[in-house]
Amino acid sequence: MKKNTALALAQAAVPTVSQVISVKSIARLWGGMGSVIRVQCDSIDLIIKVIECRNPLSHGDLRKAASYVVECNFYMLYSQYLCDSICCKGLHCANDDLGNITIVMTPLPHPTMYSIEGEDSSL
Repeated sequence: MKKNTALALAQAAVPTVSQVISVKSIARLWGGMGSVIRVQCDSIDLIIKVIECRNPLSHGDLRKAASYVVECNFYMLYSQYLCDSICCKGLHCANDDLGNITIVMTPLPHPTMYSIEGEDSSL
C-alpha cells in the first residue's frame, strides 16, 4: 500500500491524522484474498485490512468471502461496544458489495501483537 492511500484511509478513520510515518505489510489473508497492513501515523498506529474477494468460484472461496462481510459488519456495528482491552476497535469500514472490503482498526490492545510481528514485546 502506498503512503498516500494509507493516509486517505487513516484520515477517514481518524480525521486528525496529518502524516503517515510508515506502512508495513504484516500478514496475508486466507486464499490470497488480501493483506493486513500496519500503518504508523503521527498521532496513532492503525491496522488496515484490505480484502479482495471478487468472483469467488469455489464453495470454500464463497465461505471466505461471506466471512469477510461478517467481519466488516462486526467492526462497523459492534466493536465500539466492547472493552478496549479485549478487542480491536473498528474505526472505518468500506464495502463496495463487489468483493472489495477495507477495515481500519486499532491494533490489538495487548503486547502479543508485537510478538506476532517479530518485535520486542517488552517495549
